[in-house]
Amino acid sequence: IGSGCGLTLSGMATSIAHTIGANETLALGGAATFSSGLEVNGSGASVAVGANTLTVNPLKITAGTVNVGTGSIQAGSSTLTLSSGGVLNVTGTGGVTAGTLSNAGSATWSGKGTATLAAVSNSGTIAFTTTATPGWTVSGDFTSTETITNDVANSISVGGNLSVAGTFSTPGNSTITMSGNGKTIDTATQIWKLSLTGGTVTVGTTTGGNSLKLSSDLSIASGASLTDATYDCGMAVAGATTIDG
Repeated sequence: IGSGCGLTLSGMATSIAHTIGANETLALGGAATFSSGLEVNGSGASVAVGANTLTVNPLKITAGTVNVGTGSIQAGSSTLTLSSGGVLNVTGTGGVTAGTLSNAGSATWSGKGTATLAAVSNSGTIAFTTTATPGWTVSGDFTSTETITNDVANSISVGGNLSVAGTFSTPGNSTITMSGNGKTIDTATQIWKLSLTGGTVTVGTTTGGNSLKLSSDLSIASGASLTDATYDCGMAVAGATTIDG
């Protein structure tokens, strides 16, 4: 595009990989497809998805910002990568669909947006802010070693293993649901509500490892099970425990 320049696209489809560089801006005026990938990499670089659909395989936010309003990012099964200088803002009711969200930067949901992901690996910051009541569906593992900010109520459904360490602020706004079979939960940091809707979940990953730490309720649906017998890590549930059946 050229440093300091902007481009508005509408109805574009390309099989050529593109990079948005320093001080370049890309705004979607309609749907756009980058089937060989799009990278945002440069100080002041930005992509405005707005109310449109960005179809991309893959999307890398190395340095710069991608903003989504009521539109969506459709990355299929490819990895959505945020490096330490990358910022993703979902400000409206839009959504993100991707394979793994690999986040070492900043991913913020500040509207009633959603995420449908195969896995999450967070070594940066994930934030739920403003008036958001987002629902995330993660079919595989959810791992966070850094920061999750729960300024507003949010829910995350996890089909794989769950591992939470680092900062998990305002846990009272978070509800996590697990449904996988033969999965583990490893909470070095206290979380809030945990609901098991199916499958079998084991506390911890090593003998004497991290205990299950809940500052509120534990709910286990009929047919689901939770065990601490394997690793003897312990469970601390500050709220009510409900076992259905």
